[in-house]
Amino acid sequence: MADYKCQRCSSAMNLNGHHISYPDNFEDDNVDNIVILCKNCHEIIHEKNIQYKTNKKYKYHANAQIKTNRKFDNSSTSKEAEAYFNSGFLHYKNGDHEQAITDYTKGIELDPNSASAYNNLGSSYNNKGEYDRAIADYNRAIELNPHLTEAYNNRGNSYKNKGDYYNAIDDYSTAARLGYIDAQSFLQSQGIKW
Repeated sequence: MADYKCQRCSSAMNLNGHHISYPDNFEDDNVDNIVILCKNCHEIIHEKNIQYKTNKKYKYHANAQIKTNRKFDNSSTSKEAEAYFNSGFLHYKNGDHEQAITDYTKGIELDPNSASAYNNLGSSYNNKGEYDRAIADYNRAIELNPHLTEAYNNRGNSYKNKGDYYNAIDDYSTAARLGYIDAQSFLQSQGIKW
């Protein structure tokens, strides 16, 4: 494991391979579901899994934040950035927006060209009521990927939450024209042509 790093924190110390799910046939050399974790990250994930199983504190299983090695092979995003993005998503889904923001921000520092990460960071700020910050992150996501329909829709939500209905409708209309079904349905339900 000399050439490997932890997929959560990028440490090269105390590494072990772990299965996300266990195969029926252990003689099969399938490593598609193997993740590499350092001892500390393994303990963190294990503790979150225990909390998930015992008191359902977490709606989403902690292993959901770890992607398989194969996923990273074809990605331009570094393993470390991907780990932060996945961890941020896990925290976002569990309502821990502060930790999601921290993780997304660390991931963006490593990969500043991830439109999806900026979109997700914006969603965390939106859920905290920090609409201007959310809009700034959605703007960056759209700048990086003008076809990211979800970012237009999400920015529309932030504008709507601010009471800026003109810009909200404009963003919903753009998302609808680009094929985002939620925006199309919303505009249709309001009798607004897009």
